[in-house]
Amino acid sequence: MKKVAIMTYHDMVNYGSLFQMYCLQQIVKDLGFKVDIINYRKDINYLKKIVNNNKFLKNIWLHINNDELWLKFNKFYKNNINKTKIVSSNDDLKKLNKKYDYFIAGSDQIWSPNHFDIHYFLDFIEDQNKLISYAPSVVIDDFNYNQIKEVKEILSNYKAISVREKTGQNILKKNFNVDSLVVLDPTLLVDINYLKNISKNVRNNKKNNIICYFLGNNNYEEKINKIFDKEEIINISLNKKQDFETIENINNAGPEEFINYLSNCKFICTDSYHGVALAIKLHKQFILFDRFDLKDPICQNARIYDLLNLLKIDSVNYSNYISHSYKKINYDLVQKELNKLILNSKEFLKNALEVKSNE
Repeated sequence: MKKVAIMTYHDMVNYGSLFQMYCLQQIVKDLGFKVDIINYRKDINYLKKIVNNNKFLKNIWLHINNDELWLKFNKFYKNNINKTKIVSSNDDLKKLNKKYDYFIAGSDQIWSPNHFDIHYFLDFIEDQNKLISYAPSVVIDDFNYNQIKEVKEILSNYKAISVREKTGQNILKKNFNVDSLVVLDPTLLVDINYLKNISKNVRNNKKNNIICYFLGNNNYEEKINKIFDKEEIINISLNKKQDFETIENINNAGPEEFINYLSNCKFICTDSYHGVALAIKLHKQFILFDRFDLKDPICQNARIYDLLNLLKIDSVNYSNYISHSYKKINYDLVQKELNKLILNSKEFLKNALEVKSNE
């Protein structure tokens, strides 16, 4: 069996990062490959490397720190994600060349100039026939001269390049003169049963409610209370900064519980890309709140609007709601668009990984 290594963000307490990684791993597995996530840790010290490579020591460390949410995430990673041993240096990364037949960069914001790291462009791979990108997100056009020069040389050697957004496609063409295909985020590409099976053993009596999931620190509480007066509202937050005062906050929802809450609710309020993506996958109505001001130099709202345009969804923003132009999403029509994009995205992966048509 041929082997594929995926270079993406991992070991983060972030639902979107976790599920895009889990879904891409499952998709490539279904194509007949053994898949590992490259356990890349930038600047990790020697002691941490020993602890993290030893399951027994890592579990002791986690329980001493007693972080309930991180324990739940770590359990999911342990049970569902295949990873290499920790690699932190260029020499460590280069040793992977002989172990895998293909390397995939993606998905998530690994190519963003905001937190630039050349290793996420797979600069350590020696055979260009092994180089593939799947749906990295690039919506900030702020690469400096040296970054452009370095990345342009690497991308010119790629076998196949795809990105998650139309904005990213334009940025890559402008800065690096490379052509790319716009494909779906892995959470939209995977079979819906993969997501639903994650939460099949979760007990949840909170159903048919309003779920809030925000990553920004904007205060939407008053607006949401006005819209959903007398409804049961639950706010799922990753840290206290996103907590509300008058709405029930849940700070310890593990990955399985998070999917369960989304699956059983009747409406979602979010400013998150993956909050929107999962709402669409689960056919949930939602209101989108803009996380960034349009004048913000690190504004990333284009990530979500590119997705909505791709699926021909419009008028779902909070501003539409207050101007009485909000439109309920017709998921029969959206699913038709989604099915076409799923076929195109899977075809890209099959061609890049040289999967025969009958496989």
